[in-house]
Amino acid sequence: MLKRSIAPLPRILSLGAVLLIARIACAQVDPVAEARSAMAGGDYARAAALLTATISQRPSADAYVYLGVALAHTREWKRAEDTLLEGAGRYPQDPRFHNELAGVYIAANDLDRARASLGRTLVIDPDNKYATDLLATIDMSTGNAKAALDGWNKDGRPIVGDILHNSHLDFENWFVRRAVAFREGDMLTFGQWRTTEARLRETSVFSTVNIDIEPTPDPDRYNAVIRTVAKSNGIQQLAVPFLEAAIFKHPSVDWWNIRDTGVSLTAAYRFSTNRHRASLRIRSPLPAPHLLFLEAEGLFRSERWDISRPAKDTGFDSRFLFQSTGLRARVRHIPQYRVVLDAGFEYRNRTAHGVQPGIGLDSRNSAKLLFGTSYLLADGRYRSRIRGDGFVARKKLFGDLDFSGGTLEWNNRYAFEGRTDVGLEVTLKGGATEGEVPIDEYFVMGTEQRSSNLLRGHRSVSSRGHYGHSPMGTSFALFNTTVDRRLMRVPFFNVLNEPYLELRWQVFVDGGKTFDRARVFEQGKFLVDIGAGFKIETQTRSFNLTYGRSLRDGTGALGAYVQQRW
Repeated sequence: MLKRSIAPLPRILSLGAVLLIARIACAQVDPVAEARSAMAGGDYARAAALLTATISQRPSADAYVYLGVALAHTREWKRAEDTLLEGAGRYPQDPRFHNELAGVYIAANDLDRARASLGRTLVIDPDNKYATDLLATIDMSTGNAKAALDGWNKDGRPIVGDILHNSHLDFENWFVRRAVAFREGDMLTFGQWRTTEARLRETSVFSTVNIDIEPTPDPDRYNAVIRTVAKSNGIQQLAVPFLEAAIFKHPSVDWWNIRDTGVSLTAAYRFSTNRHRASLRIRSPLPAPHLLFLEAEGLFRSERWDISRPAKDTGFDSRFLFQSTGLRARVRHIPQYRVVLDAGFEYRNRTAHGVQPGIGLDSRNSAKLLFGTSYLLADGRYRSRIRGDGFVARKKLFGDLDFSGGTLEWNNRYAFEGRTDVGLEVTLKGGATEGEVPIDEYFVMGTEQRSSNLLRGHRSVSSRGHYGHSPMGTSFALFNTTVDRRLMRVPFFNVLNEPYLELRWQVFVDGGKTFDRARVFEQGKFLVDIGAGFKIETQTRSFNLTYGRSLRDGTGALGAYVQQRW
């Protein structure tokens, strides 16, 4: 009996030893857990001391990560960065190091390095939600909505919650709701974002249009906030007409968004000697799905022309008086922000006093159909657009003339990497007509207040105020190359309906050639103009003051003109 009771003693002692060791091990506190507890209580200095000792004795990925976090909270940015970089080197497949490094760089306002760190996280773990969200937040904060939304869209986010207008559930204008290209409950894409902005800008009643997204308590759901600032009809807006009167002798007065209908009126009158012009234009969104935009204009012209410079000596007087009254209406549609479609109708009642065979100096009227389209090929640091416009005039459309024609242009702008204040613009453009083309339908290359075909070493108007001073033809080919650099940006806080103004210097090289089927105007010479100047840019247009020299003619021209930005 005694032998049987003693036999299992060694086994019992062994089991007791194991239990004793386990109890001692459990009694010891895990230093990483203790450090995390200290951090939870806000004692980051103690946590950093514990983890520093742990790394020297028993290094682990957790110890490095939490030490970097603790050092960041004590604002020891350099030590935090060095610790996280060392940890990333030891544990290259752990994405937490790059996420925490991004936080350190954001605290130092180094967004480029933060973006690079998050990119490395997504290389290790493409489905890392934290990195995707933080990267999107950085991109949104820097205005790069495309990168932010493209990143989110990879895993089906963000889902649209409420759609707000200036933080209100009720839309302030009826046409804002119709302009929205996304819906509640759907994933928001960059194309929908930009299409909504493009439609709202096309209404012409807002000086500023932006879309923000705000997180909601529901995961992956965001409210879309459309922010607009309405254009003012205050007395201060008359400053622009005064400037137009002083520079161009052609002031215009706008009345925006009459009684919140979206309808806007523009009245303009040019009182320049020998070039009188009056116009009244109405613009309005139409209540169609996704909005249509109507622009209708009545126009009166009474202009003296002198084509002695660009025309051949035909033996007839090169001076004549041209007058016309007319009406033009166009409807525009933006199905998607890259695409703009428009179509319309124009009627002109002409009167001419003078004789010059071949260029339609008579009183025949024209009625023509108008159509155009543009497509945005690229929309990043490099922007590219193709634009085509055409017209067809026929006697059966209530006119007296048969002619047709059109233009095709390719616009490009490139912002240099690392030098966003420097830009390169290149435009290639050409146009042709056929049939009985009246003088006011000829293509003109040069500068005036609103220049369609820029040749900046030539002015379209002579010193005496006569039209017909620059190259003309029934067809043409043209290129414009401009390098500009921003000198300063001036916040305008929507004074004069502009959020900001930018002053830029520019240098340019233009080249062009005209052709004339009637052989009234000189042709065959390829003209090259070079020059420099300044421009003041807003979000939608630019005022340019340039001096150009014609290398072929040996003449120079000081030009002032306004351009719409695209």
